[in-house]
Amino acid sequence: MHRGHNLTKYMAYDPTDRKSIEVRAKALVGKSLRQALEGLSVVHEYHGRGAFGLFLESFYFGIHPGNSSEPDFKEAGVELKSFPLKRSKKGLVAKERISLGMIDYMSMPSETWETSSFLKKNSDLLLIGFLHESDQDFLDYLVKIAELWEFPPEDIEIIKEDWKKIVAKVRVGKAHELSEGDTLYLGACTKGADSTGRRPQPNSKEMAKPRALCLKQAYVNAIIGRTLDGAEAVVKDIGQLKKSASFEELVAARFERFKDKPIDEIHTMLGLGLVTPKPSKDHYAKLARLMMGVKGKKIEEFEKAGVVMKTIRLEQDGKPKESMSFPAFKYKELVKETWDDSTFKDMLERRFFFVVYQRDEKGELRFKKVKFWTIPTHDLEVEVGSVWEETVQRIRAGKADKLPGQKENLVAHVRPHARNSRDTDEAPDGKRLVKKCFWLNREYVGKTLI
Repeated sequence: MHRGHNLTKYMAYDPTDRKSIEVRAKALVGKSLRQALEGLSVVHEYHGRGAFGLFLESFYFGIHPGNSSEPDFKEAGVELKSFPLKRSKKGLVAKERISLGMIDYMSMPSETWETSSFLKKNSDLLLIGFLHESDQDFLDYLVKIAELWEFPPEDIEIIKEDWKKIVAKVRVGKAHELSEGDTLYLGACTKGADSTGRRPQPNSKEMAKPRALCLKQAYVNAIIGRTLDGAEAVVKDIGQLKKSASFEELVAARFERFKDKPIDEIHTMLGLGLVTPKPSKDHYAKLARLMMGVKGKKIEEFEKAGVVMKTIRLEQDGKPKESMSFPAFKYKELVKETWDDSTFKDMLERRFFFVVYQRDEKGELRFKKVKFWTIPTHDLEVEVGSVWEETVQRIRAGKADKLPGQKENLVAHVRPHARNSRDTDEAPDGKRLVKKCFWLNREYVGKTLI
């Protein structure tokens, strides 16, 4: 087998120079590895999920970084990260997160942000995005993106907050409770082929799932420019972040002056007209964005973090008006998933931002509070996981018309989510049934807001 270090003349670039590395990378755009290495006979034994990246390192760049704590291009201070892209209605988007190295639960607690292995290795990234085609050999994947990425100062501040939140859990023996929903840009994603694998952690006898630090999928899409068209930042000046304890506290502070104010008064404070008798479906979300200081429909930091904003209206008794719905699923696609890789689990592992309104004793709607929220690990894995598994089993058994109801679980249930009775989807047994989705129970949502 040929090795990368034997390809120096063929490569003709300087791995110690950032500009030379970037030029070499950009020469790949629009080509496959096979095309880029045309004329070079390469025999390889690379297979599996990481084959493209390993081959890229060895045969295109001629480096063998292995599991070193140093960046791949040590002298240039650049870490190489390749990642798959997929086609969507919006164009090419990231197929998955970008992993930035395994978390060592035993050594991480002794690190500070400034001395962290994460910062040392991942300050500057060379991102290579390739179009993943399931029916192609990885050597024929077309490279679409090749960019040197330096984190903007305001993003670094949020990533530092994220890193500290992850470390804080590990230090107190709660690595088994880590969730991607704990953080905004930098996540602690599960890692390993076997979902049952566990690792020891400090200050606890509880074994924890193997996890890696990763850039969340939403952040990767922001990097490649697929989510930020028309987005407006909450933080207009990095000084605002440095004066606040955290980004989330900065956001919450924006809402303080509106607390307990009726909607009409909030309109006046924001310079808006009178509230219409039947406001649009998006009205209360738009109002929340304006209270936050954002005029457009997209919040840059939320787009980068994949934060889901939900407006919730409480009745006079403090209970939500309704359960919380999620997008309708397709019966045939749902039964092909596993719980760990399921679409619904991915949705619930995100960070949520609740904007809460409540009716007073006169029935007038007032703004009450905001809350960032992540579903607790037990509720997700045990309660919601069991509803998901039961749903899949019933659909496979031809019982898609009798899915878990609200009385069967304390956290979640399944029920119709369709425009009308004609809005249907085909089940695996060929029957057409009204579209359904997963819901978080009304009572459960109410408890999360306390």
